[in-house]
Amino acid sequence: MSLFEKLVILLIRNTFLGRGFFRKYSIHFLKSQFLEKRTSPSNPTPSLVVRVHNTPFKFYFDKLSNLSKFVGKDDKEEIEFLQAGIQDGFVFIDIGANNGFYSQMILSQMNSNKQGTILSIEPNPLMCERIRENVELLDKKNIKSNKHIHVANFAVGKNNKDVFLDTSSGFGQACINESTNTGIPVKTKPLIEILQAYSIVKIDALKIDVEGYEVDALAPFFETAPIELLPKKIVIEYTHKDKWKDKDFIDRLLSKYNYAISERNNSNLMLSKNA
Repeated sequence: MSLFEKLVILLIRNTFLGRGFFRKYSIHFLKSQFLEKRTSPSNPTPSLVVRVHNTPFKFYFDKLSNLSKFVGKDDKEEIEFLQAGIQDGFVFIDIGANNGFYSQMILSQMNSNKQGTILSIEPNPLMCERIRENVELLDKKNIKSNKHIHVANFAVGKNNKDVFLDTSSGFGQACINESTNTGIPVKTKPLIEILQAYSIVKIDALKIDVEGYEVDALAPFFETAPIELLPKKIVIEYTHKDKWKDKDFIDRLLSKYNYAISERNNSNLMLSKNA
């Protein structure tokens, strides 16, 4: 990479060029530079490793990958909310993990001496591969990643069934499509069954981002899970809440399950469970 290219990337990631109105144009520029100019038979998907929150993370330059976090939309509030209070035995569940950004940020806080578990749940097999590639970057920091993280190739749903994942709008906007037979074939599985398969008996923090499928994924879990399994912290995306079948789900978490809204921004709600 030339000095000029390094300078351009630095400016996009750290100035107004990666914010607001300018973000989509910067992303388009980056994709044209790296996807169109660097793609070759030996390098079909160009990628770059950069540091986000002082953590190495690999971003891929293909037509369907979301580069918003590459250019500066790094979910700082959410990451700090989830990372606060990490200690031995910490359990983090990442539903709709995509390329593993949240999992990577939490994993970076663990070390070889701590006993903790991260379960990244992601229906797209390609994203599961990218999660594994990313966590290998942390092995250089004396973190034995395979000791802490598991990747479950499922979509979380009410039942066990075969459905299709629509990635036509991009990997970051991938969503379950139960009405067609086009897309990536995936399996849905109830969250409680996935947790049991990995012998998880408590959840310190949970993040969910499944493009409007959040209530379908979580409501059955809250209806059946023992109280000691309910997450102490939740980050839930609500930008697609118009798709939620149960519009009162958040109110029920607050009233019935004793959660409180700790923080809120344009994309996510951050909930904490009261003792």
